[in-house]
Amino acid sequence: MISKAALNTMNMNRVLRTLWEKEPISRIEIAKLLDLDKSTITKIMSLLLERNIVIEKAMGDSGPIGGRKPVNLGVNDKYGAVIGVELQTDLARVTTIDLTGEIFWKESQQLRFEKSDVSGIFEEIVVGQRRKLEDQGYRVLGASLGIAGIIDPFTKTIVRSNPLSITHPKRIDPSIEKRLGIPIFVENDTRCCCWSKLVDKRRTGTDHFMYVLGEFRKHTILDNSARVLALGFAFVVDGKVHNGRNFTSGEFSSIFKKDREPAQLSSPTGLVTLEGLGCPDQRKRMFEELAGNAAFLVNMLNFQTIGFAGDIVQFADELSPIFRQAIEDNWSYPNQAEVDIEYNPFGEWAVAVGAASLILEQLFALPKLNDNEAEKLPFGIGLFDLIDELSGVS
Repeated sequence: MISKAALNTMNMNRVLRTLWEKEPISRIEIAKLLDLDKSTITKIMSLLLERNIVIEKAMGDSGPIGGRKPVNLGVNDKYGAVIGVELQTDLARVTTIDLTGEIFWKESQQLRFEKSDVSGIFEEIVVGQRRKLEDQGYRVLGASLGIAGIIDPFTKTIVRSNPLSITHPKRIDPSIEKRLGIPIFVENDTRCCCWSKLVDKRRTGTDHFMYVLGEFRKHTILDNSARVLALGFAFVVDGKVHNGRNFTSGEFSSIFKKDREPAQLSSPTGLVTLEGLGCPDQRKRMFEELAGNAAFLVNMLNFQTIGFAGDIVQFADELSPIFRQAIEDNWSYPNQAEVDIEYNPFGEWAVAVGAASLILEQLFALPKLNDNEAEKLPFGIGLFDLIDELSGVS
């Protein structure tokens, strides 16, 4: 039987999520939506208003018979900001977003991995970014890292990353949280794109889709040759970002490959350089092969949407017809299932924005009753409490 304290926490998290998705909204509307009595809502709102997580906003409309206008409430977008960092082989992208998901800072910087490891580089970037934000009066609530490779987000471990030449599990230094005074998160770069979509579309709801990330970068940090196109897949199934049992979900290698070479696509496409994509014929072959891989998954798993993010979105006019044709060719029935093709609105910043969006989703997450207890990240009001604890706020 659930305890009274656990029930109170669950209801507070439900209220937080409703405010985040539906604001501006009145206490009466929240009570109706969640089937909670008015006294419960009043008590929860008093606590959230006292902590300044929630603020009163514009007055609502009177009822059909008139009377006093209800006071609308919403999440306080000035409560704090979260930092998202993408680390590539030679480049870092950094974004900052508020609690509504609005981006108000982004910058990029060149990297030299031989100077430090991933933990050190990440910490250095966050320290510098936090200093800038605090100088402008912003409170930093957390920082998240998006990175290519097999990532365990629950233990904050890079299990393996070919681009970063990490061949054995490497955990992000846990002492960073204490030194920075904020919680940190780590996620695979393509899965970050899923988080950005979940936050961006939270009001309309979107729960069954896949993403393709294509970025130009050095093949590995040890490789100084031409920049190549790196590809990754990610999936959201029934509203949940799918990690896979060993966190390898979405690690891409073409089903048409017949060798063990490091290229993700088959010959003669192979490693696709930026210069190579300047050739229309090679570009078409590569997109057709990529579409053949994706179409099989879209139809087998009945995805509603396939999204693209990163540098590859610049070829949207070519990608859409090729992927639509591949999905149609792979379908067995006369009534073709409707599949939306979309392009991440954040462009090359999709991974960094998605890394930050992961924190927002956790701040306003609902209980995951069917998840393994060991796989739970801090979420909801518990994460707000952790932020206060790490920063020394009583």
